[in-house]
Amino acid sequence: MSSKIEFHRQWDSFSDLIDTARRENWRDRKDGEASVKKYVNIGSDSTKRFCGVDSFDHALRLVDHGWPEGLEKTEPFIEALRNKVGGKIRRPAFAIGDEGDEFLLDRVIEGDPECWLATEWEEVDQAGEIVRIGVDMGIACYVSATSIVNRGAAIMAAVEMLMASGRSVQLDAFYGNSLGYYSVAKIKDTDDTFDRDRMAFVLVHPAMLRCILFSAWDNEDPAIFQRYVTPSYGSPTIPEKAHADYDMLFPGSAAECGWDTQEKAQTSIIKALEDKGFVESYGD
Repeated sequence: MSSKIEFHRQWDSFSDLIDTARRENWRDRKDGEASVKKYVNIGSDSTKRFCGVDSFDHALRLVDHGWPEGLEKTEPFIEALRNKVGGKIRRPAFAIGDEGDEFLLDRVIEGDPECWLATEWEEVDQAGEIVRIGVDMGIACYVSATSIVNRGAAIMAAVEMLMASGRSVQLDAFYGNSLGYYSVAKIKDTDDTFDRDRMAFVLVHPAMLRCILFSAWDNEDPAIFQRYVTPSYGSPTIPEKAHADYDMLFPGSAAECGWDTQEKAQTSIIKALEDKGFVESYGD
């Protein structure tokens, strides 16, 4: 389901997002407001399972230093995806001739018989095109931490394979809800290096959503928060704008169904790459 955007929050870099999340906000200061920092700092067993950290400072340490332990946990899964799909990344190749997919009007007017443009696909070492990837952070509370980890590992594998093929990747984390709130944080620009330890936290760790992003949303002005965010953060939806902005979009709200096991996650990411024409459809 898509929603109309009524309020759009944009963070132009990962640093901007983290600076916002770090700041003390009105919910932190006000009695009776259950801000994310207060919730996480309780440190209960259920909170640790939900967020994957025992305090907000713990989450910030992972932001600053990355999550190499998570990278180690997901590396076998990422490697399996590389082995299965890595050699099949493709790019379009165009050829002009006397047959093809579409005709070139200027050549038709000139009477040139080679007036058709054909599109073929070839394996590639260097492609150079830009791929815009949107990662929906609207993951419902019932979705397990395991599903979040599997999804993140699969997305990491896809990003690394696309970059290995010579493509430039722009990576955004976004969230839209049924109240019209839409936030976008640029996680990686096309010319940024891919810091694997940090990306293991950003894409794989539950605390990225359940600590960092929640705290950033807590920093909205009280009127904006009460109207468009609310203490429950609203029901996740994906606005039409998100579909238009990205070449690949990974939904969050249905994550439990498609990512709850490594096998399902592997199947889901391969299908996503196939659907966009980045890899050739093939059987096991």
